Amino acid sequence: MKKLKCSFIMFLAVVLFSGLTCVSGVSAVQLSDKEILSLVDLTINNLPDRMVDIPPEIRRVAFISMKADRSVVSVPLAKQIQGKIEAKAASAGKITMVYAPEVKPIKVSASEGVITLSSGFQTSDEIKQLGEKLRLDGLMEGEMYFTSDTLYMNVRIFDARNMAIVWSHELSSVIPVPPPPPPPPPPLPVKKYTGIDYGFGIAGLQLRDIPGVTGVDVPDFAKYYCLDARISEKTIFTDKVRFTLAGGLLSLFSGLKSGDVAGTHVSVDNTSVSGRVLATVFARIGVRISLIPRKLSDEKIANPFTKPRDILASEVSVGKIWVRGTSGLETLGIRFESDITRVLSVAAGFSYVTSEDTVIASSAAGNRKVTVGGMYYEISLLRFNFMP
Repeated sequence: MKKLKCSFIMFLAVVLFSGLTCVSGVSAVQLSDKEILSLVDLTINNLPDRMVDIPPEIRRVAFISMKADRSVVSVPLAKQIQGKIEAKAASAGKITMVYAPEVKPIKVSASEGVITLSSGFQTSDEIKQLGEKLRLDGLMEGEMYFTSDTLYMNVRIFDARNMAIVWSHELSSVIPVPPPPPPPPPPLPVKKYTGIDYGFGIAGLQLRDIPGVTGVDVPDFAKYYCLDARISEKTIFTDKVRFTLAGGLLSLFSGLKSGDVAGTHVSVDNTSVSGRVLATVFARIGVRISLIPRKLSDEKIANPFTKPRDILASEVSVGKIWVRGTSGLETLGIRFESDITRVLSVAAGFSYVTSEDTVIASSAAGNRKVTVGGMYYEISLLRFNFMP
């Protein structure tokens, strides 16, 4: 029982001792295995040039130890680093690297129920015996450690007969400072689908006299000042098509005038086509289509959500004009628009309008009427656009 306890204590002691054979260093940066291997490649790149002064009698060499901080370099990674050093040393042509399976980091031996563990070679005689067995001239040892910004590596060769250091060189490489992370991309502007624009101009509504009923001079069109506002909704599929909803006011500035009818002075009433009416309301809905878009500017490229300008666009719409004295005139029309700048544009259009007779005056001879409708035109002299 005592022997087992002693064996266990010896086991722990040897494991701790084997850990002490690793060189500790200060690592201020956390490197991945791939980054460490790349740094080792850079460090040992000129190792063959340093090996020109190896004594000529040292020809057959075995790698016996690779010391490193195990908190940074794992055992499998250390074996990879050892392999890289062996391959680079062999490429110099000065020495022949010999594989020595007898070299193990920990040896285990047992006798009469007692387990004995030892780390590496225990005596120089063991090293000499290995050298004689493999006909070695030298033994190579590597050692590496990190500081806050540098990898240091020392490679030594011992004479296998007398353990004298016959060649030693220290190599180093500065640990690359990782570049700062790129700044996050600026947030994209919120894509807007709804826009609004305002316009003012002139408009005309066709008039026709009724023989024997109208009794006054009838101009071809009643003319209006026009003020409108339009909301446009862009579709998610294309920027070239927008749904529109518009409404506005018509203010008469040229229409029917008073005249003599059958010798009796007749004054026309204040209607939507005669006299002075403050406003006539209209509304319409439609679809606006970009026919000839203007080429994208630098501003458009920088901001993909700004409104592309149109050399020519059209809008097909249906609507209604609430002419006083009628039930409302339905319209079906088309408009053409052209952008002057990103904010300003002009437009013109015409519509077919249903017709109705409306009373323009009352007299002893009977109500005077005129036919309203047929054609309607509208010219926006200037429009202000606030569209996405």
